[in-house]
Amino acid sequence: MKEFKKLAKFDGNSFVHFITTKTYKNYPYFNDERLCLILLEELEFYSGRLGYNLLGYVIMPDHVHLLLWWDSDVNSELKISQVMNQIKTIVSKRVKRCLLYDGG
Repeated sequence: MKEFKKLAKFDGNSFVHFITTKTYKNYPYFNDERLCLILLEELEFYSGRLGYNLLGYVIMPDHVHLLLWWDSDVNSELKISQVMNQIKTIVSKRVKRCLLYDGG
């Protein structure tokens, strides 16, 4: 049986980062267009705040694919974990608020 080498994870700022993240318990939140718009608004907001470029995205019902890049000379301290933590925190709060108070 052929063995495959495990690919190393890169967190270098000079790369385009391909990120996949799933929803809580794989629930299809993004079947709701309002919730997709929340995600897109926050991706745009944090792009300006954190200094990354959103090169592309695919929003599926229960997960999201992102292509992010930032200039390592300008923003050498930025990490994927920081980007995703901030986005996921505010998106989850806004989604919850939308579903609970705006008639989800």
